[in-house]
This record gives sequence, structure tokens and C-alpha cells, in this order.
Amino acid sequence: LSQRGDAKLVARFRCGNETRATQSWRGSEPCRNCGKYTESLGHLLDCVPDENNRTPGEILADDGRRRDWMRKVIGGRL
Repeated sequence: LSQRGDAKLVARFRCGNETRATQSWRGSEPCRNCGKYTESLGHLLDCVPDENNRTPGEILADDGRRRDWMRKVIGGRL
């Protein structure tokens, strides 16, 4: 992804647009990666583990170092 695409990717995760748990109008749909639990950022860290065991706050930090993890989440969807 380009820098612009990376900025959009980080923004989508920060705003909660990449997790279904924040979209109450959808109901309780299952995770798009494992198909079992409600999709939230906390669940995604369990479902698609981060190699360095970072917290959600560290994942969404301003430096955007975890963009590779975000791409891995999106790439692994059912």
C-alpha cells in the first residue's frame, strides 16, 4: 500500500470501521477471521496474534508500525 493507503488503513482501525463490534446496527455477527466470536479489536489480537504481544493502544499508535498486522487481519478474512 502507498503512504496514503497506509494512513487510511490506520484510520479505519482507529475509528473502529474494521471491527464489527462497534457497528451495533449489524447485530452480533461473528468474526470475519475465525467465524466464532464477536469481532472487536481485543478479539482480533487473540484471533490474529501480534508477534510482539502488543496492546491495542500500541497497535493503534501514531507511528503506524503495526500496519503489517492490520494487513494480515484484512488478508485473513473469510
